[in-house]
Amino acid sequence: MEAKLYGTLGIRPCFFFFLCLSIIFTFFTPAISGARAPNAYNQNATGPNDKLIVHVCKLAPYYKLCVDVLKAGAPHKIVDEAGLLRIAIGSTVRMAMQTSLYVGRLSRNTNNEPRYQTAYTACRIRYADVVGKLADWLHHVGKSSNALARRWVESAIDDIITCDKLFNQRGMVNTLSAGNIQLLQMCRNDVEILEHLNSHH
Repeated sequence: MEAKLYGTLGIRPCFFFFLCLSIIFTFFTPAISGARAPNAYNQNATGPNDKLIVHVCKLAPYYKLCVDVLKAGAPHKIVDEAGLLRIAIGSTVRMAMQTSLYVGRLSRNTNNEPRYQTAYTACRIRYADVVGKLADWLHHVGKSSNALARRWVESAIDDIITCDKLFNQRGMVNTLSAGNIQLLQMCRNDVEILEHLNSHH
């Protein structure tokens, strides 16, 4: 039964470890409200990795977001490029968890219009899948092939885009839009960091 559940939702056992962490993060990060995406990044953070971060983020499609995420994740300890990739993926997992929890709350609102309820319920399942795939990637960084890692993150991107499209009906307001956009940008930055590492090994 457990294996069937994982297979249906795309959730792996390590997802539950990260889900537990997400409960902790909810006490220290701002709640998502309306169309605003959660943002816990300190743009003014400085540290010993600034030059390496700038170097790694130069090829990222969203340079400023890349720099902000990596500076916030490693403000005081020296890391290498592989360490920066882990920090980037970990930040993306946390963002996905926050969004997943928010979607879960929305889907449990009994006052939703039927079309919104349908969209939120579908997005809740999609985001459970996103968190599972990104958590798998984080757990297997350096242990699995880069091709497999890319498939995980690209599949997560597809789930996020699918969720966004559920609100394309006339008159619907997508309260997840800002969060979806930021998470997509973070995923795409992560892929570019991975490609950068591949080209140097």
